[in-house]
Amino acid sequence: MEGTFRGHTGFASEEAMQKLCDVIEEEVNSYETELERNGTVLSLIGQRASLRLHADVVFSWISALSLLSCGFLLLVASAILPDVYTLIEAAFLILFCALNLYLSGWNFHLKQRELIDQSRSLLKDMKGEWSSEDYLPLHSPQSSSISLQWTYRDGELVNLPQALLVEGDIIVVRPGRPVPGGACNVQDSQMTLTAGEVFLPEVEGTVTDAAVRVPLQPEKFVMLETPYRRFLNECLQKGNHRPVTLLENRRLMGCHFIERVIIPLILVRQSTFEVKYFVVTIKIPLLGLTVDANCWALSLLVHNLRC
Repeated sequence: MEGTFRGHTGFASEEAMQKLCDVIEEEVNSYETELERNGTVLSLIGQRASLRLHADVVFSWISALSLLSCGFLLLVASAILPDVYTLIEAAFLILFCALNLYLSGWNFHLKQRELIDQSRSLLKDMKGEWSSEDYLPLHSPQSSSISLQWTYRDGELVNLPQALLVEGDIIVVRPGRPVPGGACNVQDSQMTLTAGEVFLPEVEGTVTDAAVRVPLQPEKFVMLETPYRRFLNECLQKGNHRPVTLLENRRLMGCHFIERVIIPLILVRQSTFEVKYFVVTIKIPLLGLTVDANCWALSLLVHNLRC
């Protein structure tokens, strides 16, 4: 290790950027293959095999079944009692349901591929000309918004954002500073640090009194990994599990109330009415019995009041 990197002065900017682009493209292709492998028929129409409502499903299968059931019943009614308007209504409901399923699947597909498309757009921006003039000054103040690392690029020591580091980069770590990823000391191959580990060189002797001492010098390390690979992989895996927004939460509450309360009540009420209609109109006349119209109207009124 020592003999390999001691004379190495770092990558050229274009070479390092090409290595980083290859890493990003590899991770994106791997995630895209995983999505295609785990895809199901339900995911094509934006549905999940669950009774629970999900924020990423804009048109649930309960609503789809309700529309299809209404359309099918209207088709049956138009076949029994030929009516052009009933047939048009049935066709409209079925087409409306198909359109909603298509839009739901399209929206689900866009959400699944959002980070993939953004990563590939980033790749296009990165494949440009880079030089040492594009980097920040070497002694720029530390910032919590962007992490910088002294790195050798184009044979010069530059202040490089940690997200642009690649495997094999030669970095200069100051004492008391954490390393951005797995790294190995160029001078001492036995000294290997992991991501986030602070570089604390050994100090000879024990400090008891105030004395003039030579400051600890920064040392060269070689990167054993590309830090951005870990960050990108975590973003891709967790990108579809974002917190629900206020608008999505309101939409879920409205859908839950309609599908779990209103639709079941309508089905129960309509089924009860149809059963009573069948008993009074068909069953009782077949048995040779009669029912007073006033009694039937009164019983129906009482039932409606109870509901």
